[in-house]
Amino acid sequence: MSTVEHPLTILRFPNVRLRESEGHYLRGYIANQFGHLSTLLHNHVGTEGGLRHSYPLVQYKVIRGTGTIIGIGEGADLVSRIGAEIKELDIDGRIVPVHEVDLQQGPAKFGVTSDLNYYKFLTYWIALKQERYREFRQMREDERPALLERTLVGNILSCFKGLDFRVSERIQLTISSYQTQGVNFKNERLIGFECSFYSNALIPEYLGLGKASARGFGVIGLGSPGDTTMRHTRRQGSLPGERTANKNFRSRKNRT
Repeated sequence: MSTVEHPLTILRFPNVRLRESEGHYLRGYIANQFGHLSTLLHNHVGTEGGLRHSYPLVQYKVIRGTGTIIGIGEGADLVSRIGAEIKELDIDGRIVPVHEVDLQQGPAKFGVTSDLNYYKFLTYWIALKQERYREFRQMREDERPALLERTLVGNILSCFKGLDFRVSERIQLTISSYQTQGVNFKNERLIGFECSFYSNALIPEYLGLGKASARGFGVIGLGSPGDTTMRHTRRQGSLPGERTANKNFRSRKNRT
């Protein structure tokens, strides 16, 4: 089995409590204040606002009510750098002083292992475009998981490709349960999935998969089949596998 390590930085703002729908304000403020440092902070290229079509190496999230920025690979040092400079955040016109940041840094493993890891999405996974969702709706119930599984494997491979990592082994993945929910994204109504699955793919906790992963959708959480701390708790049957975690050094900085 093959794995690779990349630097990972997780920057949290413990005193900044946000709703999931406010995550894009966090991204907007950081892009406005620090976007000149790197296109990775906003994923726009050129003067006409073209998009960087690759896996986002800086991601903005609201995880259990806490504003969070994650940097992976080239984005890890960038997130560490801006973390030392952020004194306040502008959340839709509400200025929130940043009194404390929680910085977690270290190597994170990606790849394919011999173990089966159990995952749940902590935020809605936007798996399908509108036309694919219509196809999904027309399928028999027993056919739908296979489409979601193919899509999710594709999302994982896109993540690996964005980190210049190619796997020769087959990614095994089975969705154990899912349900749908309408979500708003850029004034568009899309379908989000609450989903749990197990896979031999190794993905660091809190990374995003699928559409709008840079904006907080599709956040991955590690868990066990009986874990009720994540968004989705309904389970269909028991799942094999062990929890595999990346252990990183944690440091906390207090602001006065």
